[in-house]
Order: sequence, then structure tokens, then C-alpha cells
Amino acid sequence: MADRLKVGNQMIIHQALHGYTEGHRQITGSIQLPAGDAKTVLVLSDSSGGSGRSEDTGYLTGYPLREFGYFALARTWSAPEMSRPGCVWTHTLFVDFADLANLGSLEALLALFRRPAAKASFSEYAEPLVIERGPEPKVLEIGQEESAWCRQLLTALYEYPKDKIIATPPPFDPEPLLLAVWSQQWPRLRRSFCFCTSTAMDRSGGQLQFDFQLLPSRDRGAASRFPQSRNLAECEPTTAPWMDDVISDMSRTRNSSLRSFLHRVGSEIQTGRAAFSALVKFHRLLIDADSQPEAVDDAISVALNYFSNALIVGQFMLVKRAAKHAGYLSKDSHDFLLQHLFELDSETLQSEAEKIGVATWIISPLRFCKLLEGSENEVTIGTKTLLALSSEQLIEGLHKQTDVNVVAQVLNYRPDLTAVPSFWKAETLDEPAFVFLSNNRNKCVQAIAAMIESGERRLARKAFASLGSHAVWGAFAPAMDRTLESEQCELQPWLDASVADSGGVAKVLAEGQLHTKKSLAMIARSTQPDWIPNDYGDDPWMLAMRAAKGNLSYSDEVYLLSYLLSRALGGRSRNRADLAELAFERVYFEAARASIQSDAWGLLDTRLPQPKFWASWDRCDRLRSAMSKMFIEMNLAPLVFSNLTRDNSVFTELVRTVRFTKGGRQYLKLVRNAIRDNSESKNAARISAIDIELD
Repeated sequence: MADRLKVGNQMIIHQALHGYTEGHRQITGSIQLPAGDAKTVLVLSDSSGGSGRSEDTGYLTGYPLREFGYFALARTWSAPEMSRPGCVWTHTLFVDFADLANLGSLEALLALFRRPAAKASFSEYAEPLVIERGPEPKVLEIGQEESAWCRQLLTALYEYPKDKIIATPPPFDPEPLLLAVWSQQWPRLRRSFCFCTSTAMDRSGGQLQFDFQLLPSRDRGAASRFPQSRNLAECEPTTAPWMDDVISDMSRTRNSSLRSFLHRVGSEIQTGRAAFSALVKFHRLLIDADSQPEAVDDAISVALNYFSNALIVGQFMLVKRAAKHAGYLSKDSHDFLLQHLFELDSETLQSEAEKIGVATWIISPLRFCKLLEGSENEVTIGTKTLLALSSEQLIEGLHKQTDVNVVAQVLNYRPDLTAVPSFWKAETLDEPAFVFLSNNRNKCVQAIAAMIESGERRLARKAFASLGSHAVWGAFAPAMDRTLESEQCELQPWLDASVADSGGVAKVLAEGQLHTKKSLAMIARSTQPDWIPNDYGDDPWMLAMRAAKGNLSYSDEVYLLSYLLSRALGGRSRNRADLAELAFERVYFEAARASIQSDAWGLLDTRLPQPKFWASWDRCDRLRSAMSKMFIEMNLAPLVFSNLTRDNSVFTELVRTVRFTKGGRQYLKLVRNAIRDNSESKNAARISAIDIELD
């Protein structure tokens, strides 16, 4: 293999000289070529059949030697001084592929060409040349005529990438423009670009296909000898915006990042000329994407359509911009971003994680939740986003979701959602949400309060069934205490659901969880007087009434007291006397005024003695009879009997009713003794009323 030694910032250029010596052959050179490449150089260093613009200028031929790993750039001059017509001199430079990639200006190579003289020494061609590696190209002045031709050439090369392009010489020197085009190309394309600036025949052969060939200016029939080629004259210059960027870069009239971009990104491209215009478009879109989010979609479309997964360096820049504008991407572009999250550097990931996550959540909550199970970058995005998203954004996404696993995952990170009323508007969330609450009991109170506030009637029975009475009442009881009378209908589904567990309600009453009489009235209206159990201890209703505060509306107060009096007359309560003492007087007076409402009286009617036909209108008589019978038969506390009313006239009526009840006289004696023995209850008028009835 050839010596590829580099010296500092310099590079070694090998060379060879071909000419006529009993036939066309290599005269001398600084390196020995492999046989196959030596044959290629021999053929292409011979006359192309075209003539240079002058004997001093000659023409250029450029082509790769893939076996050798070098690019051959040759200048050929006609040699009229030779005895045989048609002889040529060809000086060929061999540039290492790596050095070719690092040459800032390919024009620098032109200065190395030297036309030999027939009788001179050729020793200077036997030694390698040394040049600087990185000089920048000179400013290229492109006039209007040159610009038009150059645009035509660029269109032909890059819009028809599979075609061989031929052209007749323009009225100016085309070499600077051609070299500028060649210099623009990225290393892989640069080292495969084949061209000849004067030939009367197609120089392609075998695996070596020429991209561009100039025809002799005086040979009108030359084009016919290139049947598989595209004539530059037939190519309409493109007006696409990418062309302006290319021309600007070529002329170096302003600083351009295009060339360095092509150099970096093109190294991953294997489609040759076909990728050039797409890469230039891609470069422009990346620049625009810094300030124009919509350009990211276009850039991703170009990348997917032209480069597939080859744009490793370019993809990093694209993914970084896509992350910056994640909220503006189309679904396809967003998918591209998610597929390439691994390419984001840590700084970009941390700064743009929420943007990416929010956009993913909006597009697909299901896809978002896959982030939580993915790579480290994906998990970072998912967790940061879940903590940053507003409740409204999360709930809006969940309402569109039917996958219960998504709901479960989100709630694990954001349990606060269950405390938002709007969360419960979608029935599809019920199952995973109740499972979550079953496993996180400390969240139940706030969640149930949100369910109640949501107004969704279906939730009541589900909550009692899934979470149990105790958990539900923890939130439901305060809600009852807070609710206004006009809002009570909203709680009715929850009251209806609570009747499935009378023991649970009994516990709520007994423990004083309900703090207002209004709440007790609501329960009374939803149950029957004997529904609450009282198998031991004090009656839950009695305990609740002792603790409850607040005022009731007229109708609720009469109804609640009628309910309690009916319970006293039933067989369930262990505090029958206390309930009677609490409720009798008010109910009695309402009955006396005939103002007791029908629903309240309905609670009592079946439990009172049936009236005699001549006194069916007298509800007070029935109430007195019921109280007398209950206190006598159940031997209830005589002192409590004496306190059933503060009105002495009503008490006198009660005493008279007791007297005519079986066992009544004996019970009245007990009442009289209780009044006398209780210092707080001494009442001469009441003792006198009893004495009168007993005499």
C-alpha cells in the first residue's frame, strides 16, 4: 500500500506522468499502483478525443481509484511536438481519500500541474508533492451568465442523479465552477465524482461511470455518441429555494454553514448525488426550525423520505429542534421524535422534557404511558411531565382513554386527580380509579368528596360497594352538613345507596359524624323509623340528636320529630322514652293545630291506636293513648313521662288518658312519686292533677 505519511498540517500528494514513448504509457511516478488501478489510469490518461481550449490549458479528468484508496485528478495537454499525431501529456495527482475530504479548496490542486517538455528531465514527477491541507477557497465571482450555467449544471447533476450529464463548453472557462461544485460535495460524494472537461467519447466503463463530461466545442455530432446521457442544454434550471443556498455557498459572498453541514452529515449518506438537494433543503429547514416550528415537520418529512435512518449526525440536530418545538409537531413528526429520544443530550433532555411529554400526552395518553416503561430518557420525560401537567390537561386526556392500565399508571404518579370533580365525569375511569382508591385508603375522603361534587349519580352505589360504608361516610357526612337545602337533591343518590348498610349508618349516627339536624332530617326522609338497628347501648338516633346542632325548616323539623316519635312507638329502639320526650310535645301541638304535614303524619298513623268512629278526627287523643300504652306496658321511666310536655293542660290530658288505660292508676302513682322524689322536677300542679285522677 502506498505511503500515506502526513507531516504536520501538510499532506503528501503522489503523482505520475503519462506520455508517448513507443506508445502511450507511464513515463514516471512517485508511487506504484495496483495492476487494476494502473490500467484505469493508463486508459484515462490517454487522449479523450477532445481538444483543450489551448495547448497550455488542456483539460481535466477526475475519477476514483477504489482499490488504491486515492482520487486521481489529471490534466491532459495535447503534444504536437511529438512525431505521432494525437499524442498527449497527462500529469496525474493521486490524493488520498482522507486528504481529499480535508481539503478546504480543491483549486489548490490545480497549481500542482506542470506540462512537461519533450526533451526535459522527468525526475520532478518521480517524487511526491507536499501541500497545505486546509486553505479556504477563494471568493468566486459568479456573474449573471456564469450563474445561469451553474444553476443548469446543478439542476442536471442533482435533480437527475442517475444520469450522466454532458454539455457543450460555455463561452467562459467552466473549470472554476466545476471545481466549486466538486468542492461543495461531502467526502463520500467528492471521492466518487467523475468528470472530464473535454471528451469526444463517453469515458465511462465498467464500474466507473462519469457524472459530467464536456464535449468538444467544434464537434457538432459528439452528443450523438452519448446515447445514455442527459444533455445540459435540455435541463431547465430549477427555481427551488435550495438552489439559492448552493449558489451562495459556492460564491462565498456570505458566511455559510452549508458546506460544513454537508461535510458532517453527508458522511452517513450512501445515495450519492440523489441526496444532495434533499440535504440542502434539510439544512435550510434546520436553520428555519430555530424560529419556525412548522419547519421541523418539513425537515422530518425530508429526513424520512430521503434518508431513512442514515442521518446520524443530522438526526441529532433534527431531534434537538423537534424537542424544542414538540408542541407544534404533527403526529408523524412526533413519532419520529419519540423514536429518537436516545439521541438527545442530557442538557436538551432536561430542558425540553416537559414539552415532549405534554405533546405526547395530548396526542396519545397510551403512547405517553409507554414512556414510563421505556428507556432512561423516556422515563425522565414521563415522570417530569406527569408532575408538571395540570389536572385539567391530564383529565382531558384520560377522558379520551379506554385502557385501564393508562389510568392506573397516571394515578400512581398523580393521585390528586381523584380529588378533582371533573375526573369522575367519565365512566370509563371508574374501574381503575376505584381499584386505586381501594389500595390507597388515605385518598378516599377527598376522592369521595369530588365524586359527590361531580354530581354523577352512578358513583354512589359504586363507591359504597367498592370502598365500604365507613370510607364513604367519611366524606359524605361533611358534605351533608355543608349542603344547602336547595342542593339536597344532589345528595339523594348517596343517601339511597347508603341504605344497603343500615349498620354503617347506625355507626355514623352513634359516632356523631353528622353535626347538623339538617343532615339527620335528610337521613330520616330516606329511611324508615325502624331501619337503624339498636341491639345494644343507646339508640344511634338519640346519640345523634344530642350532638346535632343547627336549625331546621318547619317541614323538616316536624318530619324529623314525627320520625323519632314513630321510632319510639316501634320495637327497635332501646331509648323509647327518651325519643318520646324529645318529640312528643311538638308533634302533639302540630296535630292539635291540624298543621302536621301528611308525610310526617304517615309515619305515625299506623302506629297509633285506631280511633273510635266518633273521634276519628282527634289525632291528639290517639297520640295520648299511644304514649300512655307505651309507657305503661313497657314500664318506661315515670320521670320521663312527666317531662313529655311542659304544658300543664296537656299533661293533665295525658294523666286522664293513663287513668283509663289498663294498669294506668298504678303507673300514675309511680309518676307522682318520681316527681316528688326528684328535686328538679317538683311541680305541685302536676302532682295535684295526678291526685285528682287517683281519688
